[in-house]
Amino acid sequence: MIFGAGVVLRTWRRGDGPALELILERSRQAFGDWLPGATKDLADIPAFLQHVEAAFADGTGFFYALEEGGEALGQCSLHHRAFRTGEIGYWVRTDRAGDGIASRAVNALVAAAYGEGLRELVIHCDEGNVRSAHVAANAGFIHVRTVQLDPTLPRTRAQTGREMTWVRRLGSDAPRAPTAASSP
Repeated sequence: MIFGAGVVLRTWRRGDGPALELILERSRQAFGDWLPGATKDLADIPAFLQHVEAAFADGTGFFYALEEGGEALGQCSLHHRAFRTGEIGYWVRTDRAGDGIASRAVNALVAAAYGEGLRELVIHCDEGNVRSAHVAANAGFIHVRTVQLDPTLPRTRAQTGREMTWVRRLGSDAPRAPTAASSP
């Protein structure tokens, strides 16, 4: 488990199906606009849970249930990329978005990732996804570039086709979250 400011990140469990169903039910429109992959992944919750368990076991990805007050409200994930670099992703149930939960979870995951030897963390989001950009900025990430994606790639009605890259490096003056109880 990873502990942050009022949030806990823990691995998803097989019994989390009802929480994931509720997240999807309350977030379907936002996920459809910004995270169509999440909608697709959560269409088969048992398969999703098997996937995240396998990714954790083989070290290719760490998908954490984001809890506040004992309730799973979203996800914060880490994927190792290049040497000592990782990519962070996150989503929060729509009716709980906007109150800092995602930023606090990202800060907690950053602290845990640094503790495990990562030195640079990256967040990608669509330029039009203002909430996601706010999470990155609030978690101390710096916007380093925006690129036009290949216009032949599929995108939703909300996506602009312009991807922002946010970076946070070990030693930056970004806020620190409490350290992790276990590794990501």
